Amino acid sequence: MVTLPVVLGYVTFEQYGVWASISTFLALGSLADAGVSTQIVRKVAQAVGSRDRLAEEAAVREGVTVLAVIASGTLIVGLLCSALLPRVVGDVPGVTESQVIGLGAVVTVCVSLSLLLNGRYSVLKGLQRADLYAYGDLLGSLAQFMAMFAAFAAGLGLYALALGAVARLAVAAGAQQFSLRSLRPDARFPRPVHLNRRTFIGYGGVSLAVLVASIANLIDFQLTRLRLGPSSSVAELVG
Repeated sequence: MVTLPVVLGYVTFEQYGVWASISTFLALGSLADAGVSTQIVRKVAQAVGSRDRLAEEAAVREGVTVLAVIASGTLIVGLLCSALLPRVVGDVPGVTESQVIGLGAVVTVCVSLSLLLNGRYSVLKGLQRADLYAYGDLLGSLAQFMAMFAAFAAGLGLYALALGAVARLAVAAGAQQFSLRSLRPDARFPRPVHLNRRTFIGYGGVSLAVLVASIANLIDFQLTRLRLGPSSSVAELVG
């Protein structure tokens, strides 16, 4: 909200509304992650409490495997739906159909990667270092603003907003990886494991419960904003 007046100095009200409508998918996609990450945090904390490194590693590998399945589905569906976005946002002066599809693809990739990375680095919370996780997010936000305004100055227009989203994801993950390695020097990105049906449902069931609990917000806010279109999305943010 602090940066919105500055952003509107580089793009029009309607053009920013296109990004606001498309980025709705970032919020919707994040709902699929919440339950699995919570499970990872809980299981890692239990393993740390019992000083069981094998159980800790198993919890991370299982959780990230589930998230890899969810992220793959999100990526496929999101890329397919990107082709339909021009119909959703409508005709906006200064924004081409290819730009809308490209921005949708970038958002889809960011959502899919964030599902994996947020789950991976939720381990920090299980290790009782949620502060390091939050510091990573803060650095990511600062990188987002810097990259975004540098890209605006270079004349990239709406693509500057996409570049900012990519910068945030990359810097936050880098900072959280550094923090994790300082606590677990032998930590590597976990390889997928074969999960039995009971384990998969155990993770997915919690994720589904979180999604159902958030359904009111999903319908009343996010999907309503998308349905109203670009101008209404920005008006809501400004209001």
